[in-house]
Amino acid sequence: MPATVEGDHYYLDVPLIEGANSFEIKAADCCGFISEPINLTVNADFTAPIPNIISSFDTYTNNPNPTFQVSSNEEQSTFLCWFDWVNFFLCDNGVSFTDLPEGNHTLEVVAVDRAGNQSDFFPYYFVNDYTKPEIADFFPKDNALVNYLPKFIFAMINEINPVNPDADLKLDGISINTNLDPENKLFFADFPKEIAEGNHTFTFSMTDAAGNESDVFTSTVLKDVTPPKITSVTPINGYLTNVLNHDIIITVEE
Repeated sequence: MPATVEGDHYYLDVPLIEGANSFEIKAADCCGFISEPINLTVNADFTAPIPNIISSFDTYTNNPNPTFQVSSNEEQSTFLCWFDWVNFFLCDNGVSFTDLPEGNHTLEVVAVDRAGNQSDFFPYYFVNDYTKPEIADFFPKDNALVNYLPKFIFAMINEINPVNPDADLKLDGISINTNLDPENKLFFADFPKEIAEGNHTFTFSMTDAAGNESDVFTSTVLKDVTPPKITSVTPINGYLTNVLNHDIIITVEE
């Protein structure tokens, strides 16, 4: 491949392919003498790197000071980050935030490899949530008196993140498995089929996807399946009286 002469320099217009391109270069003078060859390898990279953002949580966090690591599939890449579509900054060593406000956030990263190829923006969406969930309603009601077994226990809460939260439902200290109805913000469970007569205590709490824990809700239920017993009636059976309005006294054991 002949070279183009420009002053004291020679130029080669060489098409490169991705990867290693090897050349043997020789020079020839006007007398026909040829120099020793020089071997040259040119590594061509036309492919943009693929960036990634790594965090210690999955979308939701209650940490106001989160830290993120950035990486690329190509070594020695450099990184630019963009937070909430406002600030551009170098982030080769990752990103650390302080006192982030509650709400939705977006961290984006661009990787640039050694050849100068720039990646597309890689976004990481996350939510800072510092508010503990609240139990809006619970059934059976506190201080309820029941003589039958309801079909379900349910707890209605004021929030459910798309990531399933953890629920802790207990009856007299024994855990009960719960199911989740996210559309209606409802946890429910089958009522235990065997429950003795007397007082029983339900406790319920939950932890949302960000790690915020609710207060423990307590409901005490009295199960009574024993019919009342009449122990005495005054006057006695067959009593004879001439009083028009006579009191009848009934004693009941309950």
